[in-house]
Amino acid sequence: MADGFYEFTDPEDPKKKRKDKWLFAKKDEPIFCIAGIWREMPEVGEGAQGHRRSACLLLQTVTNAP
Repeated sequence: MADGFYEFTDPEDPKKKRKDKWLFAKKDEPIFCIAGIWREMPEVGEGAQGHRRSACLLLQTVTNAP
């Protein structure tokens, strides 16, 4: 369950080092479910406050909306 997710794209300005960050959320719905897979990444080390880091992949398909 989530209230949104980010997608990162190459910056429009080639002089920018950071990627552009886009937030996707559902209008008029506070939370929604996302299909995906994930795994813990012990080789990355400990994250902030001692939490292990994870890698994830969102499963996407073409929308059936008009």
